[in-house]
Amino acid sequence: MEAKDNYGLTALHFACVKGHTETAQTLLTAGALMEAKDNDGYTALTLASFRGHTETVKALLAADAEKDAKSNDGKTALIWASFHGHTETAQALLAAGADKEAKSNDGDTALYLASYKGHTEIAQALLDAE
Repeated sequence: MEAKDNYGLTALHFACVKGHTETAQTLLTAGALMEAKDNDGYTALTLASFRGHTETVKALLAADAEKDAKSNDGKTALIWASFHGHTETAQALLAAGADKEAKSNDGDTALYLASYKGHTEIAQALLDAE
């Protein structure tokens, strides 16, 4: 079940990047390693957040996914959701306690990237988060 393709992706990675929440839950129940990383350091949560699959993100968070795992470039799930303008996904990560002050290897935070891209709702959610 933990076989990886040439990019280091597992079946769970594929389910999460496509937003197939039920499939992801089935794989988790069968023992898929939630914190497995692909060659770029992305976890299933990172990929689901990158694509804005909020329900999949919530399922992974409910299963205790590491919400602040960093990819090779230092980006977290919250940073990616904020950069791509996935408001509901960013809000779910913040509600789960994701670190809004986490910095990528370039020093970027979720707030910086949301602001850079003009994602006002996300910027406000980040400012309001404690």
